[in-house]
Amino acid sequence: MVNTAHQGLIDLAREARIAATAGDEDDVEQIAIVMLTELAVHLDDERLAMIKLDAADPELAAGLQARQRRVIERLLELADAPTTPDSDGACNCLGLADEIVALLDVEIATEEAVAAERGLPSTSGRSRGGVRRHHHSES
Repeated sequence: MVNTAHQGLIDLAREARIAATAGDEDDVEQIAIVMLTELAVHLDDERLAMIKLDAADPELAAGLQARQRRVIERLLELADAPTTPDSDGACNCLGLADEIVALLDVEIATEEAVAAERGLPSTSGRSRGGVRRHHHSES
């Protein structure tokens, strides 16, 4: 079962993909910023479990942390993508959003399998679920 914080991150990633598909670069940027905030809260919630995992299996912990860093790197790129177009002058928002969804799917499945296998507590899911992207009004 996917915990609340994980589900919130996946939902936001899918919102980013929808906004990118629609070409709504402002929403893409706002969603990426919210996702970074949510991810920071989530990683803070997981800190104790990660310390315990690192003590028990440093190699597994290092792999999880490396994938978490990759998600953060891609989110930072997504937040900047609308203002830093590729060589064709287009935003690579959709490609980045797709990659973030895929990375989160794998990372979450791995984290939850490890937690279940090792009897580690699930994160509290104290993610600020009510915080969502700013909807721009039509002018």
